[in-house]
Amino acid sequence: MAEKHFIITGTSRGIGEQLAMMLLERGSHVHGISRGSSEVLCKYKNYSHLRFDLSNTMGAQHMLDGILESINMNDTEMLCLINNAAMLEPLKSIEKCIQEEINGNLQISLIAPMVLTSCFIQQTENLQLRRKIINISSGSGTYPAPDMSVYCTAKAGLNMFT
Repeated sequence: MAEKHFIITGTSRGIGEQLAMMLLERGSHVHGISRGSSEVLCKYKNYSHLRFDLSNTMGAQHMLDGILESINMNDTEMLCLINNAAMLEPLKSIEKCIQEEINGNLQISLIAPMVLTSCFIQQTENLQLRRKIINISSGSGTYPAPDMSVYCTAKAGLNMFT
């Protein structure tokens, strides 16, 4: 029986962890990417974790290549990239934000999904299997909040990109 593989960013907690657990319970293979690990997910035999800081967008292609090389594509019916990781901070008005905070948020929440999407399409376009890309957004991408300007901007950008 052909297998389903999901590559999910931000699996150490929250939506990413819950989504990964749900997919693992259904028998899918999950390749999690996050700075930290999840004790819950590591108990599943179909889970593999890669510790990676998505603010390192220049290393994202190499990281994704490694994951794709580890998958037996001949035994795979579906391959899905889920861009879930995001950074909520800084939670303050824009004039109180420093450059590193703004840059870090945008690298993780907007640039990384764009880079991973581009790499995923390039690396899988010649495969004869079902491919999907899912970008997890937020209502904050449509409805701004004053102390969440960087997060809201990243999610609005992700909405436009998607």
